Amino acid sequence: MRLTNIKISGFKSFVDKTEISLSAKRTAIIGPNGCGKSNIIDAVKWVLGETSKHIRGDSIDDVIFNGTDTRKPHDYANVELLFSNTENRIGGQYAQYDQISVKREVTRDGASKYFLNNSHCRRRDILDIFMGTGLGPKSYAIINQGTASKLIESKPEEFRVYLEEVAGISKYRERKRETENKINHTKENLDRLNDVISEVSKQLKTLERQAIQADKYKKLSEEKKSIKSEILAISIRDFQEKIGNKNIKIETKKTKLEKKQSEANSLNTQTEKLKISYQELNEEMNETQKQYYDALSEVGRTEQAIEYEKDGAKRNKQQYENALESIENIRARLSRDNNELSEFTKDMDELSNKKNESKKKTIGLENDKINLNNELLGKKSILDDDLKKLYESGQNIKNKQEKIINYSNDIKRIKNDIEAYSETSQKILTELKKIESYELDIKIKEYKNETNIFNDLLKKTDNNELIESSKKIKGILESIKEVVKTIQSNEYELAKKNEQIKNDIDSKISSETDRLAEIILNLESSKENIVLLRDEVGNLEEITKKSQIEIMQISNKFSEISKLYEQEKNNLHNLEVNNETKKVKISNLITNIESSNNELKSMSGNIELLRTNNESPDNKLSQLEENLEGNLKVQNIKDLELKEVRVKITELTNKISSLDKNKLDITSHIEVIRHEISEDEKNIQEVIGQVKSIKGQLSELGVDNKSILDADIDYDLSNWKKRENELSSAIDRMGPINLAAIEQFKEYEERKSYLVMQKEDLMSALNSLEDAIKKIDQDTKERFKDTFEKVDKKLQEIFPKLFNGGKAYLKMTENDLLKTGVVVYASPPGKKLTSINLLSGGEKALTALSLVFALFSLNPSPFCMLDEVDAPLDDVNIERFCKLFTEMSEKIQFIIITHKKITMEYVEKLIGVTMGEKGVSKLVNVSMQEES
Repeated sequence: MRLTNIKISGFKSFVDKTEISLSAKRTAIIGPNGCGKSNIIDAVKWVLGETSKHIRGDSIDDVIFNGTDTRKPHDYANVELLFSNTENRIGGQYAQYDQISVKREVTRDGASKYFLNNSHCRRRDILDIFMGTGLGPKSYAIINQGTASKLIESKPEEFRVYLEEVAGISKYRERKRETENKINHTKENLDRLNDVISEVSKQLKTLERQAIQADKYKKLSEEKKSIKSEILAISIRDFQEKIGNKNIKIETKKTKLEKKQSEANSLNTQTEKLKISYQELNEEMNETQKQYYDALSEVGRTEQAIEYEKDGAKRNKQQYENALESIENIRARLSRDNNELSEFTKDMDELSNKKNESKKKTIGLENDKINLNNELLGKKSILDDDLKKLYESGQNIKNKQEKIINYSNDIKRIKNDIEAYSETSQKILTELKKIESYELDIKIKEYKNETNIFNDLLKKTDNNELIESSKKIKGILESIKEVVKTIQSNEYELAKKNEQIKNDIDSKISSETDRLAEIILNLESSKENIVLLRDEVGNLEEITKKSQIEIMQISNKFSEISKLYEQEKNNLHNLEVNNETKKVKISNLITNIESSNNELKSMSGNIELLRTNNESPDNKLSQLEENLEGNLKVQNIKDLELKEVRVKITELTNKISSLDKNKLDITSHIEVIRHEISEDEKNIQEVIGQVKSIKGQLSELGVDNKSILDADIDYDLSNWKKRENELSSAIDRMGPINLAAIEQFKEYEERKSYLVMQKEDLMSALNSLEDAIKKIDQDTKERFKDTFEKVDKKLQEIFPKLFNGGKAYLKMTENDLLKTGVVVYASPPGKKLTSINLLSGGEKALTALSLVFALFSLNPSPFCMLDEVDAPLDDVNIERFCKLFTEMSEKIQFIIITHKKITMEYVEKLIGVTMGEKGVSKLVNVSMQEES
């Protein structure tokens, strides 16, 4: 089990909600003095049930934040601890929970509440779940400042408490305390039970005397009751005789009453018959009267009908004439509507034909559009290919032109060479003027002329002209060759004078002539290529122009067809709109025609009805006048019948009155008889009431009415009353009697038996509890002895580790293991065994830590909190202390408040506490690197 989180709010200096996460095995809480570090230790002890005075406070209000200059006091404080219970260290009903929450809350009005897993509980419940785990208000798991020295300086009896907690004896001690309380309670109950048994025994003696008197009283009372029953039975028989006499008189009067009632019934029968006749005559009169008034009403209706028929004949005639006129109007309207319908039908046929033609044109134009669009796309594709070829040919021409320019440069250079040769030729001519013939002079002139022509041609920059003049250049070159040959032939004659010049010129001219021939060949080839390319470009341009013209023509045609298509679509839409309009009009006309036809049929029927009505008014009037005459006759007859019925009703009324008078006299006589019978019956009821009262008295006495009335009883009433008086006197002399004594005596006897059994049970329970005490004491002794020996052994192991030598051990102050105290003896290295009080502060601290670690090694608490226990230690001892608690942290979670850097280096997590705001503690993040 591990302490995972501490949540604090309003507790001492931790005013704000603060949560401390304790995930590491070794955690150090650090901070300057007075910042509130120790308040965390106090918070843990407080939530585990510690009182205020043991956490540096005088009252419960001291644990609630009391305010500062800038903050108001808090109204409450609460602290919550969260434990991981995955190992089920806490058992019982909480073993099923992986996490246990323990919370305590207090308010300024003094209300303190504890919570387990957010359910309200008692402080006792908190103490119970941690009992035996090493946690609690006075646990050895929480060592405050100064607690270390107090631990080893404590009295032997006080130190024993720590060993008992380690041994788990606190549970046995609690069981023993509860058992002793039960024993004391049982003894008290036994004493009270003995007192009750004694009191019950005294009361039993008194009740026994009272029960004897009560029994005698009951016997006398029973005899008196029996005599009283006999007296009451005699009275009932006298009353019953009176009732019999009265019943005889009543029967005689009832017979007389029945005779009078028979006479009255006879009169009633006659009266009812007359009333029935009267009712029949009344009904007959009402019926005759109704028939009279019906006839009178019918006469009035007939007269009105005659007048109405006369007026109706006039109305029918007028309606007939109006109907004839309406029929003519309807027929005229039908004729117009039919004509208009025929015209609209023709228009509809024409519109349908036009619409079909328009649809065909639209479809044809749409197909033309598609074909032209496809043709246009094909032409554009061909044009794109031709333009591409044209571009490539242009590039070829450009390349060829560049070559021709290069060739031109070569020709210019050759020209310069030839000019140089011309100068040489001039010198030769000058030398050979004398031998120069006229023919040679002419040849040289021709040579010069050809050279000048050649130079003029080379000066032309237009490539086209150069290509066109290529034939002339070739001719000139041929002429030059001829001249050169002539000069060569003439040189033979001059060989003697200038052989060297001849050879040089010949060599140069030959070389240049070859080069010139090569250039001319290239020029010829370039010329031919350019011509071909020019032709190709011309053809492509013509094709391109032709394609562009065709595309333009197709585009124009496409536009025209598109316009025609749109026009035809609009025309088709207009035709459809016109068609729909015509349809609506035709539908309306058809509706009107149908309506007119229906109206015509209706009017035709009315005409027939009106014609029939006009033909039969005279017959109907005659019939009505005949009916009027017959109704008048009926009226007179019913009037006579009505008078006769009224006479009969008067006679019957007189007879009924006479009978009612006779019936009234008989009824009065009947009422007198009934009153006499009622009075007699009333007297009988009074007697019966007295009989019932007597029978009730008999029932109260517990006597069966039937049996006592049927019994043979002595009718000497005076003897019975005399014995009754004697019994009453005897009962009165007995004085007050406790009639309940008999039952009470039985109850007390039963109660005494029950109390005796209870006493035996208590004695048995007392013996069992005393045996349990002996068992608890025996277990306590064994556990205490075993724990003492183990802690002593561990102390002897740990003490030398912390002191690097020396020895320490525990010793009991007496032999009684239930009462003995425990003393700690310590001997640091180089010192003899001495009193603990003579050790230095550091030695006391190390000794106390040795004890704490020894205790933890036997019964590891879930966690151990140490508050500056390393303060009195030097660095060497701190190192030993840190190594030891690091080793033990594999089983125990350590939370240490410290100022020592060495200790900080040994923990896994640092939690900083600061008081940046006066009187208010806060947590800060601290890294291990910063501290190191």
